[in-house]
Amino acid sequence: MKKKQLNVFSLEIPIVRIMKIYLLLLCCTLAKLFASNANAQTITLTKENVKIKKILNEIEKSSEYNFFYNTNIVDVTQKTSLNIQNAVISEALSMLFTSTDIDYSIIKKYIVLYPKNNPKIKEEIEAFLRNNTIEATNKQEKVNLMLTNTIINAAQNTITGKVTDSDGGPLPGVSIVLKGSSTGTTTDFDGNYSISVPSANSVLRFTYIGFATQEITVGNQSVVNVTMADDASELDEVVVVGYGTQKKTNVTSAVVSVDSEELNQSSVANISNALVGRLPGLIATQRSGQPGSNGSNLLIRGRSTLGNSSPLIIVDGVQRNFSQLDPNIVETVTILKDASAAAVYGVRGANGVILITTKRGKTGKPTISYTSEITTSRPTQLPKYLGSHDYALLFNEAKRNEGKAELYTAEDLEKYRTGSDPITHPNTDWYGEGLKTSALQQQHNITISGGSERVKYFVSGGFLSEGGLMPNVNYDRYNVRANMDFQITDALKVSLDVGGRQEERLSPTSSVGSFFSGLSRLAPNTIAYYPNGLPGSGAFGSNPIEQARTGGVRQSTSIILLGNLSFEYKIPHVDGLTLKGYTAIDRIYNTTKTLEKQYTVYDFDSNTGDFNPASRGQSSISESYFQSAPDSGSGVPDPIITYNATLNYDKTFGIHQVTGLLGAEKAINRRRWFGARRLNLTSDELPQLDLADSGSAQNNGNARSNARLGYLTRFTYAYDSKYLLEGSFRYDASENFASDKRWGFFPSFSAGWRISQEKFMEKVNFINELKLRASWGKLGNDRIDQFQYLDAFDFSGSYILGGNPVQTIRPGVIPNLDVTWETAIIKNIGFNLEMFESKLAIEFDYFNKTTEDILIPPVRVVPGFVGAALPDENLGIVDNKGFEIAIDYKNTIGEDFFYWVKANYTDAKNTRVEIGEPADVADNLRLTGTQIGTRLGLIADGLFQSQAEIDAHADQSGFGTLAPGDIRYKDVNEDGVINNDDRANIGVVSDPNAIFGFSFGASYKGFDMSAQFQGAHDFNVYLSEEAAFPFFNGGKVLEQHLDRWTPDNPSARFPRTLTEDTNNRVVSSFWLQNANYLRLKNVEIGYNFPSDLISALKLDQLRLYVSGLNLHTWTDIVNFDPEAPSGRGAFYPQTKSYTLGLSVSF
Repeated sequence: MKKKQLNVFSLEIPIVRIMKIYLLLLCCTLAKLFASNANAQTITLTKENVKIKKILNEIEKSSEYNFFYNTNIVDVTQKTSLNIQNAVISEALSMLFTSTDIDYSIIKKYIVLYPKNNPKIKEEIEAFLRNNTIEATNKQEKVNLMLTNTIINAAQNTITGKVTDSDGGPLPGVSIVLKGSSTGTTTDFDGNYSISVPSANSVLRFTYIGFATQEITVGNQSVVNVTMADDASELDEVVVVGYGTQKKTNVTSAVVSVDSEELNQSSVANISNALVGRLPGLIATQRSGQPGSNGSNLLIRGRSTLGNSSPLIIVDGVQRNFSQLDPNIVETVTILKDASAAAVYGVRGANGVILITTKRGKTGKPTISYTSEITTSRPTQLPKYLGSHDYALLFNEAKRNEGKAELYTAEDLEKYRTGSDPITHPNTDWYGEGLKTSALQQQHNITISGGSERVKYFVSGGFLSEGGLMPNVNYDRYNVRANMDFQITDALKVSLDVGGRQEERLSPTSSVGSFFSGLSRLAPNTIAYYPNGLPGSGAFGSNPIEQARTGGVRQSTSIILLGNLSFEYKIPHVDGLTLKGYTAIDRIYNTTKTLEKQYTVYDFDSNTGDFNPASRGQSSISESYFQSAPDSGSGVPDPIITYNATLNYDKTFGIHQVTGLLGAEKAINRRRWFGARRLNLTSDELPQLDLADSGSAQNNGNARSNARLGYLTRFTYAYDSKYLLEGSFRYDASENFASDKRWGFFPSFSAGWRISQEKFMEKVNFINELKLRASWGKLGNDRIDQFQYLDAFDFSGSYILGGNPVQTIRPGVIPNLDVTWETAIIKNIGFNLEMFESKLAIEFDYFNKTTEDILIPPVRVVPGFVGAALPDENLGIVDNKGFEIAIDYKNTIGEDFFYWVKANYTDAKNTRVEIGEPADVADNLRLTGTQIGTRLGLIADGLFQSQAEIDAHADQSGFGTLAPGDIRYKDVNEDGVINNDDRANIGVVSDPNAIFGFSFGASYKGFDMSAQFQGAHDFNVYLSEEAAFPFFNGGKVLEQHLDRWTPDNPSARFPRTLTEDTNNRVVSSFWLQNANYLRLKNVEIGYNFPSDLISALKLDQLRLYVSGLNLHTWTDIVNFDPEAPSGRGAFYPQTKSYTLGLSVSF
């Protein structure tokens, strides 16, 4: 009789599913059979060199036994021979499995097979069968579940180990995957791992960027330690470039990148702040600490044009904003600095390109990671002002200097000194009253990633809340991201990236600038709040603190949606040819509601003792709506939709490698805005437009659109990985120019020579890599207002005709049909050097960039009385040159101590060669030949010490009455009169010409630390008005003015005090300050808990850390941070912060 075969399971079915099916059949069949004695039935069988599987089938046919096994656990494909005559089943099986790793158990007429090297299975099965009986009352599902769990648990072997590099240093983040399955894990911070495998035949696959992939069969081992070998000196390491990647060793352009591990050393809300000082060529300055608006201004190699110098920002191949991305989802940030690297972006790449790639899923089990940070922040520096007593003393002194009567009596001075009458003689610290001592920030992120060979995923969600130092300032951000990759067929891969965030900003209706202007201006003897808590009237009709607290708020909500659908298709029959493409759709929907409220302040009547209320402000409501693409800060409108298609070729012919790229891209931007406002709300509790005065209704709106079309190509050639060539071309069209000026062609070329690959370098063992690079290229820029080639008209104000207002129009910009591309020629030469087994790496670049046909209006040529708006013309030329160097060293001491040191320096200085300046301008007033940002002013030449000095000096009386202690200015043109004709270049007030960074770190066992110093030099800040002058606009006085000129202090730092001054407040070199600084930018200390401790919690990684940002600054600037913007000090101060963080994964 032919029996039904139940024992064979397909290898393609996942192991857990196989076991469940296997155990279900086993339980059903063995429901009443628990004896393990072999039947006395005998077997006769002769087979030569056949698979075990066939012999098992024959035994089943000639006996009453059935076999149960799993082909993922036991190998029945082995070939063997068997010759038995009248043997009992146990003898037959012992002979059959003698030379194999298969063992068995006989349960009546049923035989279970399992590995010999895993006796745990046998023990678990027999223990289960001994301790469990099946009765009629037992539910079959319960038995199935119990036996399933028994077999699955018994079948799993736990493998542990440590992964290190060739120097013995631990490698965290190594991917370990059970080959042929989705089971996987990663090494922890110390390189340790633990993974369960089903059998000795299991193969573990170890992968890590920059190292050769290893596959290891587990065998009988329970501990598998692995040393990862360098992947042929990282020949396969790739870097992100425009529209793709390249092998690091084949890159011939100026490209530098930083990965997420280094970025995460800085706990920041805005990822742009984590880049400061980390990348050579990137000049970053943080001008504000305001929540939600505290990102750094980024420049690549400084300023090289008179217009917008912002770099192009590309995220996952699409022009879009990156500063408000969740830092936890960023994989790498790459800077393209020269023309060869940026040429494929043509019109948009003239100022360099910043490429951001986000994280993607990897093959392996799902990994869940959670990061939480709590941060407290406070200002890095606040101005120090005089208290009421010193203020009154200097005020009286200033009046005496002016020949006027003193304002404050001796009684007033005494009350200010003692604080005996805080109502009429207050001593108010306006900054102390208006700002919190610290603000709280929290940031949380959770990610889930993993996948199989066919589907990979990375999903992330994050929340950020930044509290403000001033009233009613807050920023909340919610981030989501899902990157999914689908291997549809072996040739077709499709990716879907969906991201978004919601930003909620809160601020007072009075601007942040006006708030800090008020704090800087109001004198200490004006009152913010009376002792009874009532707000004072301040001065000049307002109390900025009370206005910020109760005068209304502005609430702005932005919803940003980002989508990218892409594909990659390997064209059949043409090896190395791939078609790629994507469509990206980006949207921002912003609504802003501003609710202005009247607020109440009080004046104290000293005669009656009453506090008299007074209303300030205006009741109103306004709402606006904006729709477009989120602004990346690239200086050009970001597209709402982008279409891109490229044909890519990558083929190696022996020692010849050729790659090619041919593509087209179209980007479209549309935006619309409208707003409405009404006065006098019926009630502040009903903040709706229709509940305000309809007679005061105002509304406005606008819309615009533009588009770009570009064709691009790139080719590379590498001979024996030694001689490298690359060429890129871009052909762009822009709507900003007339049809016959619309198209621009932008080529670039580069070459490289890997000297280290030459035969004559074979004996120079300490040099691992030495590559020379050179490039030349031409890039374009079209960053001007649209339609300047058209004769357009603008709406103007109303004109009264017949007693009625009539809308009027006026001519717009004078049309310029010839306006066309601004072009930049960039030359670059550099080298890459790696030594001592690549422990030491040095990168150097020298660049020279000439930007011509710069688009600026001819305001220096056409006189102002023409009365028309002037169009941009191609008349400017700017040279920009400099160098960059980066040094990186890493090493290991012993098995557990790893350390690294990094340093970089960038110097970039520009010169305005041509700006359309008339030839008859005096040499000292000429801006041609100077740097962008050059400030003209009088040259201060100390302080007058006597009337005799004043009389002997050139006539300076045009700036006011002079006396000893006033600033003396140079007579530059030597005409005997000091006036505006004596102005000259007093210095550059702009971004730093040079910026540098130095960082180091180490790890020992579970401990790690890192620190970063960052600085800048060769730049200045010009502080004036409330930020510098005493009593300006009736305001307060900085403490520094205690060191003012008096007959008893002739060598003072500052001039004599005056309440009404003209001479000492003239724009001059006196108030220009050297803003060079060195900052302890970041320190982080962390501890990774050992895996044997956290494994009981089912965790793969647990790390606690503390960090600090902007901890200390060394600078000559007083009162303000050296990165403060020039001007009056009316800005939200930069902050220092302290963070406690937790990172866990499982």
